[in-house]
Amino acid sequence: MLDLILITALFYVIQLMTPMLLSIGKVPVMNFLSTKGGSLDLSDASKRALVAVHNFRESLPIFLVLAVLSIQLEVANEQLAECWLITRLIYLVLGIANVYSYPFIRTGVFFVSIMFLVRMARNLLIA
Repeated sequence: MLDLILITALFYVIQLMTPMLLSIGKVPVMNFLSTKGGSLDLSDASKRALVAVHNFRESLPIFLVLAVLSIQLEVANEQLAECWLITRLIYLVLGIANVYSYPFIRTGVFFVSIMFLVRMARNLLIA
């Protein structure tokens, strides 16, 4: 489970950099590194990646708590944690690809990821 926590942390860092990488031809790198504020003229894919990052931040703390509790209580939640992480990766890729312009796909993927968190919590409760 510790490996999954570290992989999730790496995925989060990569996801934080994704909006910058997707706009590198449109926005000078120094604008991303500056602290002077102001809005950046991001590409559409970058804007969608930014939305995915914000969405990831909403469920990341819950995942981390459940993962640490799984280690502490010796509950086998590794497979559910892997599925959650894969679902979050799918969420990011579909967002960048603009698949979410079709109704209910974004919500469906999000709820599948939440389902994995609920199952992890349930396993902790019945342990």
